[in-house]
Amino acid sequence: MSADYDNPAFFDAYASMDRSKYGLDAAGEWHKLKEILSDFTGKTVLNLGYGYGWHCRYAEENGANQVIRNQTKIASVATIPNRISGPKNIGEYFSDVPPI
Repeated sequence: MSADYDNPAFFDAYASMDRSKYGLDAAGEWHKLKEILSDFTGKTVLNLGYGYGWHCRYAEENGANQVIRNQTKIASVATIPNRISGPKNIGEYFSDVPPI
């Protein structure tokens, strides 16, 4: 994956998508992905490249004890609104690990 989030034109287009504005229910694949996710109750969840944080929020709301989110591009995080309101158990980490 390239550093598209650091490209203003790309990010503006991404930010205007329904999935970015309205969350998981607006993501076309969500109804199928949700079916294969395991039960989060009591688990620690690691979300790499979390984007808008919708999956972090879902894990927390569905019983995860801890959610750890990691983003490789600090610049992209500064432009992404924090969609997670009042998280009690979400840790945030940044790294310079290049994308695979």
